[in-house]
Amino acid sequence: MPIDPAQLSPGVLEFLTERHLASLTTLPDNAAMVSEANLRMLYGSMSLSMRATLLNLLNNNMPGSTATQRALALVHLIALSPEFATQR
Repeated sequence: MPIDPAQLSPGVLEFLTERHLASLTTLPDNAAMVSEANLRMLYGSMSLSMRATLLNLLNNNMPGSTATQRALALVHLIALSPEFATQR
């Protein structure tokens, strides 16, 4: 049974938060978070439509969420996207 919305065990969530998501969660706003994820995960090649979709999600569909929750959602969606899956 999933433990949290991202379906990660507490140990994995703690590891990700401490080691990999910290650079995203300390950024000043959602736009900066998307830009940083773009650089780290897509090497700066994110399409404008994907950026707009992700920003819409973070700005309008996650009220009351923490920076960690937004970062997890962002990384999860990018990893599932066709843009991430495309071999370069």
